[in-house]
Amino acid sequence: MDPSEKKRFTFDKIPDLTGKVVIWREVRLPLKKIKSETGNRNVEFLHLNLKSLKSVKECAETFLARNLPLHILIFSLTEDGIQEEFGVYHVGHFLLTKLLLPKIKASQPARIVNVSSRVHMIVEGVIEFEKLNDPNAQEPGQRYALSKLANGLVNTNMLKRNDFSLSETYISTSISPEDGAITTLYCATSPEIEEKNYRGRYFVPFGIEGEKSSYFDDDDLAKRLWEFTENLINEKLSQK
Repeated sequence: MDPSEKKRFTFDKIPDLTGKVVIWREVRLPLKKIKSETGNRNVEFLHLNLKSLKSVKECAETFLARNLPLHILIFSLTEDGIQEEFGVYHVGHFLLTKLLLPKIKASQPARIVNVSSRVHMIVEGVIEFEKLNDPNAQEPGQRYALSKLANGLVNTNMLKRNDFSLSETYISTSISPEDGAITTLYCATSPEIEEKNYRGRYFVPFGIEGEKSSYFDDDDLAKRLWEFTENLINEKLSQK
C-alpha cells in the first residue's frame, strides 16, 4: 500500500500555533532558511550539547531566563563519562525535561514528544542498569535499543508524577523527511491528543498507534530507572 493512503494526519491538519512556544531538539536547517520558508521571524537558536550535563543545565537556564511559556518539547533522533548512547538519548533528555518540567506544567495544555525507534522492542530479559553506562557491556545496537527503551520507561513514570500529554513516536528511515515529520507533528499539535486522552502512547507512521514493549508498563522498572538516572546525574554534576 502506498504510504499516502495510510495517512490519518497531514500538514494541512496542523492547527493554528500562533503564540505557542516550541523547543525542538536537533533541527538541522539554518535559522535563515527556516525563517524564509515559514515567514516566521520568531525563530531562535538555543545551544544544547546532550553529551554534556553542564550544557544541558545551561540550555535550560537560558530558556527559563526568558520567562516564556513552553507548550511543546520535542526530542528527535560524553563529556561526563556517561556511555554515549545512554548519555545522549536518555540521560541528557531526562535532565532537560526535568529542568523544564515546572514551565511545561505551567503552560498547559502542553506536550512532550520523544522520537523513538522500533529497536526498543528487541530488548529482552533482566535489565541491569549498572551496565547501561558500561560501553563494553553490550554491542552498540543493543545499547541504542536500551537507551530508547529507557525513554519510554521514564515517560511512563513521568506521567504518573504529572498531568500532561507525553507521547513516543517512531520515524522510519525508509520514508522522506516530510513524511517522517508527520507522526511527530501529529503528537505535538493534533487536537486529538487531548480529545482522545492519548497520554503515554506510542505512534508509528502516519499518526497511528503502534505496538510498544511490555517493559513500558513495568512501574517498578520505571521507578528504578528514574532513581538510577537521578543518582547518576547527581554524581556527575557533583564532580564539576
